[in-house]
Amino acid sequence: KRGETRFVALSVAQALDDVVELLNAELTARGVRVVREVEPGLPPVLADGVQLQQILINLIANACDAMDASPPGGRQLTLCA
Repeated sequence: KRGETRFVALSVAQALDDVVELLNAELTARGVRVVREVEPGLPPVLADGVQLQQILINLIANACDAMDASPPGGRQLTLCA
């Protein structure tokens, strides 16, 4: 059963950092290098933290799946915000 959605002000940059840290072992195992291009001073977004993390995890997983055919040395994921 899904919990109650709680919208709070969140930092997109921090959410990206948290998800990349969470997925670090998998990204390393898949040979994916992550580059972050985050504008300084971005305003917070009003979102549910768990849902935002799940969206980011799904997007990163999809990007990694799309790179499976590329040689490991050429796998780079650039996250821009």
